[in-house]
Amino acid sequence: MKHKLHGLFIVLALLAGLAQNARAVVGFTITPAAVSNTYNGTITMQVTGLPSGDNVVIQDYLDANTNGVIDAGDILFEQFRLTDGQQSIFLNGATAVTNFNVPGDTDNTANGTITARMNFLGATPQAIAGKYVFKLSSPLGHFTPITNNLFSVTNFPYAQSFTGNVASNGTSSMLPNAIVLLFNATGGNLEVVGGAVANNAGSYTIKAPPGIYTLAAIKTNFVADTTAAANLVLGIGATISTNVSLNSATQSISGKIVDASNSSLGIGGLLIPVQTQGGLLAVAFADTNGNFTARVNANQWKLESNEEGLMPYGYLALQNHTNVDTTGGSVSGVTIALPKATAIFYGSVKDSLNHPIVGLDLSSEQQDNNNQYESEGITDTNGNYVAGALVGNWNVGIQNDSSPTNYVFSQGNNTTLTSGQAFLQNFTAIFATNHITGHVSFNGAPVANVQVSANANIGLNNYQVQTDTDSNGNYWLNVVNTNDWNVNVSCNGGDNTLDSILGNGNYQCPNNIDVTINNNNGIANFTVLPINSGQIFGYVTNTSGNPIIGVAVSANDGVGDNFTNFTDGSGFYSLIVADGNWDVSVDCGGLNSLGYQCVDDQIVNVSDDSVEQDFTVQADKPVLIAPVWLTNRFSLRFTGAANQNYTVQMSTNLSSPWVSLFVTNNPTTNSFFLTDPNATNKQRFYRILIGP
Repeated sequence: MKHKLHGLFIVLALLAGLAQNARAVVGFTITPAAVSNTYNGTITMQVTGLPSGDNVVIQDYLDANTNGVIDAGDILFEQFRLTDGQQSIFLNGATAVTNFNVPGDTDNTANGTITARMNFLGATPQAIAGKYVFKLSSPLGHFTPITNNLFSVTNFPYAQSFTGNVASNGTSSMLPNAIVLLFNATGGNLEVVGGAVANNAGSYTIKAPPGIYTLAAIKTNFVADTTAAANLVLGIGATISTNVSLNSATQSISGKIVDASNSSLGIGGLLIPVQTQGGLLAVAFADTNGNFTARVNANQWKLESNEEGLMPYGYLALQNHTNVDTTGGSVSGVTIALPKATAIFYGSVKDSLNHPIVGLDLSSEQQDNNNQYESEGITDTNGNYVAGALVGNWNVGIQNDSSPTNYVFSQGNNTTLTSGQAFLQNFTAIFATNHITGHVSFNGAPVANVQVSANANIGLNNYQVQTDTDSNGNYWLNVVNTNDWNVNVSCNGGDNTLDSILGNGNYQCPNNIDVTINNNNGIANFTVLPINSGQIFGYVTNTSGNPIIGVAVSANDGVGDNFTNFTDGSGFYSLIVADGNWDVSVDCGGLNSLGYQCVDDQIVNVSDDSVEQDFTVQADKPVLIAPVWLTNRFSLRFTGAANQNYTVQMSTNLSSPWVSLFVTNNPTTNSFFLTDPNATNKQRFYRILIGP
């Protein structure tokens, strides 16, 4: 027996030796090894020499000091597990659909080789030029970790650039290896569109297309102010030299990101933006177990769960921020629990000529369970996307911050999803030729960074375009030349809503405004009312429907309260008043000075709502209505009032004498059709006068 046991030990020793030899044959490659930050393809990760069905962990570190090894100053950007022969698969009936956001073994066979592809457009480091190190390891210790895979993201060689240093606390002391982020400053949100890592001396350079940008730096133990280097205009061929400063943090927010179904399972390798309403920014990085610490100062902070960073993990993000108050000191024990997707949306985004729209962000949002979760998808080189979801009622649509402003996109409908389901939702883009503009105000002050949307039915699809108001409360929407657009301000929900800006319960959500676009542009202004108040609004026009501009309109409640405002370029006025009965009048003296008769007052009742009261005024002497510039032989039609005399005049330019033309009146419709037989191949001005 003794000899037999000894022989068994020899066999086991030989097997162990074979296992040690097997460790040495594991291979790991990254292809390509270097790309530009404008690259729109995939990154291929291949692992060979594994036991059949084995699993591995891949980690991606930002090599901040560019020394080619993973050390204390480097940042874990991504971490995910791959299993030989497995992908993230969902079903549309009998059709299997792969969630290509989540890297998996593309050969779908347990053969000891994993070939996984990652969509670079959806990768967190995409915009940040720098050096990266990929690490491959075995959770079961089947092989020694491999850390010699270097990966580079280069800055596309644009002709324009920002350059400067990262300074500490506004001094001449430079901070090495900080990440400098470039934000698009044309919208309400700060969207990262570029970035670079400062060198060991604290200097940075970022090349970018012409545009308007904001710069800010991030580094552990420091807080950035995104308002300090904001709205920088980068012209063609220009180089802007500007330093960005970081201030020392005094407190911290710490916690863990975990799987919602298993709180002991941490989600590592995530970048967590931490912001204040006033523009301060800090960033936390979750370690391999999901633990994070954000160094901040005393303030009210909002923690994001970073939709884009969660895409390779297959997890969903929270629609609302996690709010943390550090005014009383550091805060610990913050838990962000996120669920893994149990269903997906998939499809394509293409224009009317079937060309793919590449690099477009889509967002799937939960429509039940208090709209708790959301996910992101990014279109690949073929215009295809995948966005995660959960069982229940969901919607997927185009995100405004990435969509080309000269297109409008079709919208998806609310969909009830089941476990494991893949729901096909394609989108089309139509070129926008017109626009709707306006502003949003509250208590006389502009409302900045609130989302304004416009919807229209075109063909069989609903189309939507949206944007955020600027710092003056103004917005601009490019729209398709179709009949009616319904414009609205976002009231409830997460960011860029009136709830988040004004506070729930402090305002009345304004009514939607219908705008007709028929070879013209439109205007839609929104006045947000406080609780227990209302709005009296309307238009002052003449009998031909033309606006009366700059005339005062007043409202008086008879007990001492009086409000006055003036009509704008469209004849529009708006008065914010308390609930009750109001006597609304148009200034008689102002009308007379413009050549119009006085108009009667109107009694308006307001009760937590908006009430429209329009006024139509009569002219009492000849009045210039509008000069019109027409070419070639012309026909001009307009509608007048009964028993009113009209004269049409022509001039080759506004400084030349006016020549009267003939007017033919249809006494039934009061419609006038004007013809100038001498206008062939000429250009002239025409104007209409009303009067005796």
